Amino acid sequence: MDAKALKEITSQLNLLYVEDDENLRQETAKLFGHLFKSVSLAKNGKEGLRMFAQGSYDLIVTDINMPVMNGVDFCRNIRENDSKTTIIITSAHDESSYLLELIDIGIDKFILKPLDMQKLTSTLLTTCTNIVNAQLVLKYKQEIEATNLKLLQEHQQLKSS
Repeated sequence: MDAKALKEITSQLNLLYVEDDENLRQETAKLFGHLFKSVSLAKNGKEGLRMFAQGSYDLIVTDINMPVMNGVDFCRNIRENDSKTTIIITSAHDESSYLLELIDIGIDKFILKPLDMQKLTSTLLTTCTNIVNAQLVLKYKQEIEATNLKLLQEHQQLKSS
């Protein structure tokens, strides 16, 4: 995989990374820090929710099993107010009891731990490309609407002249 292409896509995005394992959080944050525009770290779902409410994030990567508030409850809370932010779940176990609930909540990807760098970077490339493309579509739609409004106003002025 082309690391330059990945960085080109991810460098435009803000990431919230929620992980209770201090060592894993810090080590993975180093990688994310080289890729993303900004990286915010939380050690549990409750802290992640607080940060999400205060910031603007394009992507969330979160663990499932965490103290205080687990990843499932965290994702459910996010989805109650935001259906668009992309969420990737990481877990050390094939948490089949959670999978159906997470699918219903609307998570975007699930990656097993230990994190395989090739799988992680491949998932990030695909996911972040989709995020950037959706942002471009929205931007172009807004530009087209603004242009249409301007043309309509000019048309109305010409008709009244």
